[in-house]
Amino acid sequence: MREALIAAGQEKVRKGRYFTLFAPRQSGKTTYFQLLLEAVKAENFTSCWISFENLKTVSRELFYQELNNQLHQELAKLQIKTTISNQVELLRFFEEIKNKSIVLVIDEFEGIPDVVLSEIMHSFRQMYHRKKYHALHSLILVGVSTIAQLMTSGASPFNIAEELKVSLPKQKLIH
Repeated sequence: MREALIAAGQEKVRKGRYFTLFAPRQSGKTTYFQLLLEAVKAENFTSCWISFENLKTVSRELFYQELNNQLHQELAKLQIKTTISNQVELLRFFEEIKNKSIVLVIDEFEGIPDVVLSEIMHSFRQMYHRKKYHALHSLILVGVSTIAQLMTSGASPFNIAEELKVSLPKQKLIH
């Protein structure tokens, strides 16, 4: 169940950290962040889980349509009116939410199209530095790659990131 790892994730969320969770496929990342999101819900955070799977080759316009769709589905109870069609409207989306602390998990983050990677990362960085204006309390990027591996340039706009590494559980040998 990885209680210590869940506790470490909860502490990062409580502190409002933006961090990555990376591990090889089939190592328990999805199970981990589902358990983490349940734990932080008990602390009155609003959890949101979206995925960039199968978006790597879509156009900029289609990416923002899908991002908008997923965020509106996940946060439907909040009745948000802002439509996201670019990185500025992504900021406005999280500004519109009042009196909530959102914990956003983006699964399969390496599926983000290259054409929007830098602008999305800069938007998240801006939200991190201006938290009092945005409901995005904590961001967890999940995948098999670290942020450093995703960034093609040497200067990452996401230099506020921390990492949690999920290792494969030890297999019991059966004789």
